Amino acid sequence: LSPVCLGSLRRAASINAEYMGTKMNRNGIRFGDLLQWDTFVQKYKSLVQTLKSSYPKTLEDYDEEKELALYKEKYYPRIKDMITDTVLLLYKAINEGKRVLAEGANAAMLDIDCGTYPAVTSSNTTCGGVCTGLGIPPHKLEARVGVVKAYTTRVGNGPFPTELLEGDEIGDILCSVGHEVGTTTGRRRRCGWLDIPLLRYTNVVNGYSTINITELDVLNTLKNLKIGIAYKINDKTLEYGEMPSSLETLSEVQVVYEELPGWLSDISECQTFSDLPEHAISYVRRVEELVGVRVAWVGVGPDRNQNDLSARNKARGTKKEKSNRTAWPSSETAKAHRG
Repeated sequence: LSPVCLGSLRRAASINAEYMGTKMNRNGIRFGDLLQWDTFVQKYKSLVQTLKSSYPKTLEDYDEEKELALYKEKYYPRIKDMITDTVLLLYKAINEGKRVLAEGANAAMLDIDCGTYPAVTSSNTTCGGVCTGLGIPPHKLEARVGVVKAYTTRVGNGPFPTELLEGDEIGDILCSVGHEVGTTTGRRRRCGWLDIPLLRYTNVVNGYSTINITELDVLNTLKNLKIGIAYKINDKTLEYGEMPSSLETLSEVQVVYEELPGWLSDISECQTFSDLPEHAISYVRRVEELVGVRVAWVGVGPDRNQNDLSARNKARGTKKEKSNRTAWPSSETAKAHRG
């Protein structure tokens, strides 16, 4: 990797960059190539030789024949029945009225084109990636759900305007209560106040139908809360959806904060949105107002059942099993922000 520190995990970024490199160089190998074994072997050996010329020390002891044997005897038999024309598969599914859910694995600001370049990953993590990656026409995207924590986190380096640096009391609380540690690396995630300019920008890029706010309960013990509501550069307030195009400029923005009272109570057992404390409801409503997108549901704890979409269809105000602690706001549409 270059000296520039990527926003995603360095190990994953390295793998992803190599994958995208072979893809753009037109010498990458796809699953469908396995169906023509002799052709696959030729492509594989050719790619290995290309990579050995670029990384001679790393691949000095690489045994390509052993690897090919694994592909032929172990991998291919297990996946051969799953290799298909996925563009056609999804086209038929959509035409048959089936629901197709595409989930983004990385944050919008790590998008290779629209993110905080070069502190990004190596693929499109925004809604456009659904179209280019799966071959689904844009007009078929009926809903675009933005999932956002009640505060902001970032993995790796890169500008983070609302960051509460390690050692900051509140930042450390967000990290510990929210268990903000990298699954693979064990590294502490960087934490900070909710960043509305960032959400507005990602809404401009993705066109959210609704927003889901998760981990609202992480804020339970905070007496006073802050929301970053605007960026300023040289005393000029950036407009809705405006995001500095360079890391240098983004790192220099001044954040305008709005302070809200905390609720200082445990909301993890709330059964419905109306069960939440008044100040928690006000926090959610303020996010709706600032972003101009309705919040569809709110997560109030780490239980997997809180993300059970089927539970959302139950009537609001009715009691649900205690293990399902998802809370929903009403269907009132937030007033659109016109920037």
